[in-house]
Amino acid sequence: METKASIRTKYKTLRNAMPENIVREESQRICQNISTWEIFQKAQNCFFYYPLGKEASLLPFFKESIQKRAAFPRVRGEEMDFCEVNSTDDFQEGYFHVMEPKDEIPAMDLAELEQEKTIVFTPGLVFDINGGRSGYGKGFYDRFFQKYKKVIRVGIALSCQLAEQVPMETHDISMDYLVTPEKIYKVTDNRDENK
Repeated sequence: METKASIRTKYKTLRNAMPENIVREESQRICQNISTWEIFQKAQNCFFYYPLGKEASLLPFFKESIQKRAAFPRVRGEEMDFCEVNSTDDFQEGYFHVMEPKDEIPAMDLAELEQEKTIVFTPGLVFDINGGRSGYGKGFYDRFFQKYKKVIRVGIALSCQLAEQVPMETHDISMDYLVTPEKIYKVTDNRDENK
């Protein structure tokens, strides 16, 4: 089996080679899949990410989803806070050149949230349909999911980001669902879809 490092390099290269118009088109199809998804419609809170490079963009969808509480991550040391934002004007360049909520926007008190009604859209370099995910190797999302176990973990993958199997270590947290331009994969059976 390929190593994590070689898989990361391979899929980052594949993604970066995608033409911009295909990334936009696939991002739109991912947004369409989410918009009609029952889990999303029932969610009260949606945690987005600001796309870096050619990551699938949910930004157009964020603008439409504003009737739900929408938040984006901001890195704080080894941890990640989420901050509620209402506009794409609420960002500044932050850690790793990723756009983050401005410093004056307070972090949400996640302990108060109904975590099971919170979807966390999760970027990565490569995913598999068993819930495996590999990001950039910094572990921010894994640490966040370790702390907030009830949130609904949703991987977002362009068509070139699907591998047969992503090697997972003990500290790696699997996704509950995976959204691609083609479909939504339900990975785990530990979620009650009738909530």
